[in-house]
Amino acid sequence: AVIHRDGRQAAAEGESPLLTDFTSLYAASMLVRQQAAVDLYRPREMYQASLLAAQAAYDGKLSEKQARAIGFHPWMYPPTFIPAAIPLAYLPYLFAWFAWLAVTAIPYLLALRTILKDQSFWLIALAAPPVFYNIMYGQTGFLTAGLIGLGLVWLQPRPILAGICIGLASVKPHFGLLIPIALICGAHWKAFWTAAITVIVSAVAAGLLFGADSWFGFIGTLSSNMRGFEQGAYNWSVMPSVLGALHQAGLDLGWAWRGQILAAAVALAAVGWAWWSQPERTPLPGLNAA
Repeated sequence: AVIHRDGRQAAAEGESPLLTDFTSLYAASMLVRQQAAVDLYRPREMYQASLLAAQAAYDGKLSEKQARAIGFHPWMYPPTFIPAAIPLAYLPYLFAWFAWLAVTAIPYLLALRTILKDQSFWLIALAAPPVFYNIMYGQTGFLTAGLIGLGLVWLQPRPILAGICIGLASVKPHFGLLIPIALICGAHWKAFWTAAITVIVSAVAAGLLFGADSWFGFIGTLSSNMRGFEQGAYNWSVMPSVLGALHQAGLDLGWAWRGQILAAAVALAAVGWAWWSQPERTPLPGLNAA
């Protein structure tokens, strides 16, 4: 609340307004309400939507210079994420913010309740430091943490529900790169195939709802988003990754990427070994246990 109050005060005094992740999410919702979904992946269209979202965030009181100070933030999500954004533009900015946090907190709190099995679970869940940043900037952390958390805790008792949750978490695909390795090495076949089917069905459904061009648009932006690293388009100081740490430590981008790839390979091997060595691991039907 304090940071938002300070941001509004700074904007009222003519300074640059507070930038949040939710601003771009609201911008996407405003754009899809009026235009084709493929326009989310067109920089000029998304930039104009970002200007409108910035004005909506500050009740239309920003000067043109202040609105432009927010800058351009590309829509990096696949079309499967669009349905989650659509309802937001039908609410005023702050109401949409609160609604987004309230709804996405449901899977997160459910996951923590399942893990902790204690009536005071919500105190621990909301006391986690990342929660403050998620609320402060209107991020997607509640949603991804909740879906992945539920997917993991339900693997044994409810593998189909676990697979559905893991499949739905593919709206943030970079968070799920190691999950298929874990499911395969842990022999959680029912959850694995359910997750795969969920991803395919949701991808096809998004293509039918928003057109195949939305997928071509998303795929087409991947290379331009990667070029953003070379062109200095991203804020390295807020990038919690090996790549960001090495680059800020003074390594050039090429060596930083090598460090990131090495770290990814180590993580893949560690996850594979940890899940393969589970005592309760069940082998694939028709094969002998390792």
